[in-house]
Amino acid sequence: MRLFFALCFFTLFFSCNNEKKHYGDWIYDWSNSITEDGDVPSRVKISKDSIKFRYLYFDYWSSFPVKFSNNKLEFNGLKFKTKFDKDTLIFNKHFRVFKTNDTIVNSEFLREDNFVSINLPKIDSDFTKYKISNITYIIKYGQRRDNKQYSLNLNDKYSNFKDLKRFLYDHHGKHDYKSSILLFCDKNAKMLEIEKMLCWFQYMNKLKIALVNNININFDKHEPFYSYETLNLKLPPEIENDKYFSKITSNLAPPPPPFSLIKESNILILKLNKNKIFNKKKELDISELKALIEKSIRGDKLIISLYDLDSDYNSFMKMNATINLCYKNIRNENVLLKHKKAFDELSLEEQNSIKKEIPNKSIWNYSIPHFNSLIEENGNFLGLNINPIN
Repeated sequence: MRLFFALCFFTLFFSCNNEKKHYGDWIYDWSNSITEDGDVPSRVKISKDSIKFRYLYFDYWSSFPVKFSNNKLEFNGLKFKTKFDKDTLIFNKHFRVFKTNDTIVNSEFLREDNFVSINLPKIDSDFTKYKISNITYIIKYGQRRDNKQYSLNLNDKYSNFKDLKRFLYDHHGKHDYKSSILLFCDKNAKMLEIEKMLCWFQYMNKLKIALVNNININFDKHEPFYSYETLNLKLPPEIENDKYFSKITSNLAPPPPPFSLIKESNILILKLNKNKIFNKKKELDISELKALIEKSIRGDKLIISLYDLDSDYNSFMKMNATINLCYKNIRNENVLLKHKKAFDELSLEEQNSIKKEIPNKSIWNYSIPHFNSLIEENGNFLGLNINPIN
């Protein structure tokens, strides 16, 4: 009996001691990375109750409740076998992290003094799954760690908007048409700042923009990796109005224009003003917005969604994610009637056929002052006879 209790005691003692060895702040071992699915966490923090993974490019953590049992970590519905090799913790024989110390944390490689904090929109809608490639620009706009002011972050350094020109040029040159931008913006950022970035992207001929709604951490048998929900934007191939570009990229914000009634039978114009959505002078809630967009899509109307420069990025994302979702829903209805299956189950040829039948006729990369400036300079908006909003 004594031997039994002694064995139980030593088993319990060993188990508790082994569990505590997992606790602490760990750094990803880049020298042994094998993942090809996407970016991996740069740091891991483990405590008695939780395990946290830190995103690579800015201050963003994914947290999960954790349990320890028989050299296994259980979290997010998964079990990971762990073992130790000196100061290295190994998950499932592949994902390796090593214990931090003051020298490592303060090294140039891991310094986070110039990182920004970004509160992503995380809107509940349907988004594209974006995959990072070697011709992706990573651009971040969020709050500085030192003074909580909003700032660009380029190459892990606080930057201003004029630095975008050098950053984009240095990476791939002005005429790299295949490159795309993965843009992380804080949901509370003002559209004036987003407008400045879009103008510089267009000026530098970087026309494919993926606006990140959310980051998801995934787990396979090898390593954790990240995937991205994005709203994808393609900018026009040239600056249509040099005067407006010069104005918006300065530090002076144009005054917000008042509303006016725009009478165009074949065009639906939506306006985001101070985080509220209007059609003409009527404010719309989400259900009214969806109904109006769906009616316009079925009526084959062009949809123009404009924004003022005082609204938040989060409201901008919500409005345009709703437009995209309505197009997808109507295409799915068409597919079910014609093919008796979902859009994602169609062949690429069938999907392209549906897209031609129900093309996405939405323009959503213009602010109200930009819209007005084009009409004032050219007498039209992209060839359309539309009145300015005065």
